[in-house]
This record gives sequence, C-alpha cells and structure tokens, in this order.
Amino acid sequence: VLQVRGNLGGGVAWAPDGRSFAYVRTTYFSHSLETKIEIADVASGQSQVLLSKPGLGPALSWTQGGRLIYSLQEPLPNQNDFNLWSVQLDSRTARPLGAGTRVTNDHGLAVGLSVSKDGKLLAVRRWALQNDVYIAELQPGGKRIGKSRRMTLDERQDYPYSWTPDSKAVFFSSDRDGPSHIFKQAIDQTQPELVVGGNDDLWRARLTPDGSALLYVVATTEGDSSRNVIMRVPL
Repeated sequence: VLQVRGNLGGGVAWAPDGRSFAYVRTTYFSHSLETKIEIADVASGQSQVLLSKPGLGPALSWTQGGRLIYSLQEPLPNQNDFNLWSVQLDSRTARPLGAGTRVTNDHGLAVGLSVSKDGKLLAVRRWALQNDVYIAELQPGGKRIGKSRRMTLDERQDYPYSWTPDSKAVFFSSDRDGPSHIFKQAIDQTQPELVVGGNDDLWRARLTPDGSALLYVVATTEGDSSRNVIMRVPL
C-alpha cells in the first residue's frame, strides 16, 4: 500500500519489469500547486521523486525501452495546451539520463497514452476545453430565450460577466493575451477591445449600481495574498 499526500492525477505507468510504477502527484497549497512525477517500488512501498516541474499533466507511459513519456503544460499564452515529452531512464536506478525531449507540438490536453510493445508507436487521447460568450434575445414574457449566437470567435477561454449600461456590449474575461484580462465587445462586432490588462489574472467584472464604473477581482498570486482585492475602473 502506497500512502502519499496530494492528488494522484492520471493513470499509473508500470516499469517494463513490473517491479515499480510511476505516477503524477499534485499537491495543492493555499496560493499554488506543486506537480511531481514519482516512482514507487512495489516490494517496499517506498517512493522517490523522479521529476518535479510546474505544469506536469496527467498523461504518463513507460516504454519497454526505458523511456518515460509525460505531458507538460505550455507557457503563456498557450497555457491550455499540454504536449508530450520523453526522458530516458537508467535501467538500474530509474533515474533520468539527461533532460527531457519534446515529442509532440499540438493543441489541447493530453489525458491518455498507449504505447506499442516495441515503443515505436504512440496513441494519444486529447481533449480541449473552450468557453465562449453567446448572446440570445429574450422572447415575450422573459421566460424563454430565442436562438443563441456566438460572440467570441477565438479558441481561448472567455467568461461573460456584465453588460454595458446601454446593453450594446458585453464585458468578459479572456486569456487571449496570456493572463485573464477584461475585454468589452459590442454585440454587432467580431473583435473585442481590452478594458483592463496587466500581469495579473482579472475576473468577475461587474457594473456599479449607477453604471459609472466597473468592479473586478485581482486574483491571488503566490506569496502575496493581499493582491486578492476588488478594484474599480471608471467607464
């Protein structure tokens, strides 16, 4: 029995000799998370850290040739994509022999792997999360909506929060330029304009009661909880 602290995400990758297995462990802290690949010995139940790196994904496989294949998150602004990397392991100690090598360059999250017995073929299962902003007319009585229409035409994560005072445009958060920023887009336009940017993640844009300003949340960043605050910007 193996007891670890944190979430064991993804599947288990067995070593070719069946004496050990690798897994991805994610530990959540108050302002951050830590991802590691660990190897556990079946006989002793002891584990050791093989790789500690931010953004490790759930996909994992251990080939007959002793290569460990893992998924890794891409840097901003492509943080929604995870690609596959591989590293050769020492057959005796299961320690990495050098740095990782990129295997794929694609979009979406790699969530499952299957490797052929000779290690020459690799099957990858991916899924991609995409949230978009839609609008629709209210039918008479206000209890039903008509046919919806998609406003945001990109492949980023877009979350609507509020209308402008004249109801001709929508405020929404989007990670299209890296961190989540606040944008405004008119209902008859296909491209938004940036309202509030910067280096922080910004969420939940709401109008003040008098419609003169926009309130939004600056998300907490690691090591500085005081930055989880509500900000105000005049319209």
